[in-house]
Amino acid sequence: MLCAIAFGEFVNHFLKENRDQRNLRELWESFIQPDLDSCINEVTKY
Repeated sequence: MLCAIAFGEFVNHFLKENRDQRNLRELWESFIQPDLDSCINEVTKY
């Protein structure tokens, strides 16, 4: 139940950030863009 609520919050936040994109294809392309500000980009593989 908590997972569904968290997913709903994520979708709500994502749609608010991308309000100007009404085309589903553009919205999907925006969704799969990597987050360049994420700290995961600083992880090095050995």
